[in-house]
Amino acid sequence: MIRIVASAWAPIPAMLLCVMASPSSALACAVCYGAAEGPFIRGLQLSVLALLGVTYFVIIGLLACFVVLRRRVRLAANTSEGAY
Repeated sequence: MIRIVASAWAPIPAMLLCVMASPSSALACAVCYGAAEGPFIRGLQLSVLALLGVTYFVIIGLLACFVVLRRRVRLAANTSEGAY
């Protein structure tokens, strides 16, 4: 009597067969084939610049917030010295 046990490894051979049967040109984009010019590449470059701009804007905003808080703490400390 043969006992069949379901395993988590069962779909692995089918997935490997699908990957090996797919054409290699479908696995790469234009950058991988050496087309370093064009609207797609220009769009990627601008999107990276936009993401960097947003990141720097947030970091500068946080630094400005800490500078303002530091000034207010110093001002409050100077005005409260004579209150006692």
